[in-house]
Amino acid sequence: MSNDDFNLDQIWQQQDVAEVDIQSLKRQWWLMRMKQYLYMLFDALAVISVPLAMWLLPKKLSIFEGIWISIVFLFVCVWFFYLLWLRRFSLGFKSETASTSDFIERVKLQYKQNIKIAYVNKVLCYVTPMFFVGYVAFAYWGDFVDQQELLRKAKLMLVLNIVFIPLMWLWMHKRELKFKRLLREFESQSFQH
Repeated sequence: MSNDDFNLDQIWQQQDVAEVDIQSLKRQWWLMRMKQYLYMLFDALAVISVPLAMWLLPKKLSIFEGIWISIVFLFVCVWFFYLLWLRRFSLGFKSETASTSDFIERVKLQYKQNIKIAYVNKVLCYVTPMFFVGYVAFAYWGDFVDQQELLRKAKLMLVLNIVFIPLMWLWMHKRELKFKRLLREFESQSFQH
């Protein structure tokens, strides 16, 4: 085989190059950011709802209930700031001056964070019932709450745990799998910058 038959420059120039659809990437990034802001709003509403519920409750809370709700509020605040920290890659990123490689890196980082967010919310599905069980147990054995009122609250908590916690866990599990798949697909694309 001679050099005339095997011209590498010519073969190289004939290679297909996948062009990056920058508008599609920006649209994907914008949608991801808007979803993160929406989820952050829901997380903030969860934090705000605890003191709001304490203020709007029709009767005065016992000292035990006040302490318990304060503990839950502290836990929810820590959880909120942890989720906010996990969303940091999309919340503070300005796309106007970003390069294509910046976009690609940010999307990958946020997909990885979304996987963590889904996972930690699955963990929350295990922790939440413990708060309810702890409340009922302490209130019952400590005789801090009227027994009829405690029975009514325990039934409500049981229904909420049986109905909503498994649905939440299933939703988070599907989101975790979805973001793992999206990350694999995104990383498998050959972006040229």
